[in-house]
Amino acid sequence: HWGRFPEARVRMLKLLAHHNVSAPIILSGDVHWAELGMGYCAGGQLLEVTSSGMTHTWGDHPFPDSNILANYGAQTGMPIAQRVMPWRYQIRDADTGTQQYYLGHNFGEIEFDWLARQVSVSILGDGGIVQLRQTFPLVHLGVGAAGIEGIADFAPMGGDPEAWRVGLGMATVAFVPMMLFIGMMILSVFAVRRAFRAIKGGCAESDSESATEDSESEEEEMLPWTEESTPSCKAQARKVTLLGDE
Repeated sequence: HWGRFPEARVRMLKLLAHHNVSAPIILSGDVHWAELGMGYCAGGQLLEVTSSGMTHTWGDHPFPDSNILANYGAQTGMPIAQRVMPWRYQIRDADTGTQQYYLGHNFGEIEFDWLARQVSVSILGDGGIVQLRQTFPLVHLGVGAAGIEGIADFAPMGGDPEAWRVGLGMATVAFVPMMLFIGMMILSVFAVRRAFRAIKGGCAESDSESATEDSESEEEEMLPWTEESTPSCKAQARKVTLLGDE
């Protein structure tokens, strides 16, 4: 996280090297994820432990006051960024090669074993479950072994990444969430159209049933009277005959 403050970083490194501070550890935060980082130089190594936050992170509603689209974009983009961007100082597990970062709610814990002369750094998530844990010998930490001149080559392991890799990573981070968002919008349009078709089809079927019932009623009204259909017709006819005889 020192990329924006190169002069301040150099001043701090010179201070640590000048006094040959034993096993310094940089604690940082306010980036809403956790990670373990290490810088290397001729004078030794400098460990950085980043831990934040306990209320909201890039993996869980990073922008509590923003809308759902902003949170969706952030939660989708950051995991992609962690995988494709060349995070300069972020270390990997020596056995598994796993990147040492965590995007969920977290806090950090540091344990010193003075007898073994080592320090263990842990990142814990919800419920106190350990998400990251690394152990470092204290003798390897510090940047003053070669004096102030020893910090001149301070850099990540393997050196700084090439510019094209940084550009490709940034382009990927911007492109993938945008494609996912467009895909969701297209699926939403298809879902809405299908719902309207279903509603329209149901209304047409209802209208057809109503028209059929009306047609049957009209046919019943047009049928001639018969003794079977109207038993009172015969009695009515006899009444008319009797009146005629009178």
